[in-house]
Amino acid sequence: MKRRGIHRGIAAALTLACLSVAAGCHSATGPSDAADGAGSDNGRPSIQATLRWEEVKDGRNSAREEYASRMANCKAAGWPVKELGPDEIGKLGTGQVELWIDARGAYARETSWKLGVMDLQAATEDKGVCMARLEEVVAEGNDDYRDRGEADEAPGSAEQDEQAKVLGFQRIGVAQVGGQPCLRWRSEDQEVCEWSGGRAWGIDDGPAQTGCATQGPMDYLNPIPLQAKPAEGASGCIVQLQSMTVSKGLLPEVARALDATATGG
Repeated sequence: MKRRGIHRGIAAALTLACLSVAAGCHSATGPSDAADGAGSDNGRPSIQATLRWEEVKDGRNSAREEYASRMANCKAAGWPVKELGPDEIGKLGTGQVELWIDARGAYARETSWKLGVMDLQAATEDKGVCMARLEEVVAEGNDDYRDRGEADEAPGSAEQDEQAKVLGFQRIGVAQVGGQPCLRWRSEDQEVCEWSGGRAWGIDDGPAQTGCATQGPMDYLNPIPLQAKPAEGASGCIVQLQSMTVSKGLLPEVARALDATATGG
């Protein structure tokens, strides 16, 4: 299950009241901001969000079940075992997506965790799979908005409903997640609440299939899912907003990502 990859430029000048899930709002600027010169508009909003996801099969975390079964079989066979710690077990089959967006562009980083082994060569033998290791995978992406015009406002309700119908979704209301507004949608497979606070900058709040296995972290940018869950007892992806800040200023994370891309770093 994959999300639509829609990355519209966020370039409309706007003075925004500060909304925050985390304690306090701030203007996040850094030394690199000066390099953008007059092309930067500090009156435009910046967005920082952290999402957590968990992949489930038939309503259960299959990665943890696989680990428990493997360890039980290894012990029953009398083979040497290297177990994960409780915190490591809790990360299996989960991921974290961090988003940074400002007037210049966007940067996204996804960290996910899966079950690995201490020695890949030894794992070719049955006993090798008993030496467990938590494997961390990091994926990154960015998008540069500086050479684009102003973003179009997100589609209106009638157009959204038509698009939603094609995707098999139905509008079911509005809600707040962590103090942030979102639009709720439901299909046969899942329910999702897309952030509705960014329509003026072209961030859609229409529905998109929200999966843990995406084409990369940029897939979480437009729309931004504040919450998602599969149908009761079904397989899919549980997404939950951890924190979100909408404020003024420029973000150093965006500057570093765009600079690295420009220099081939």
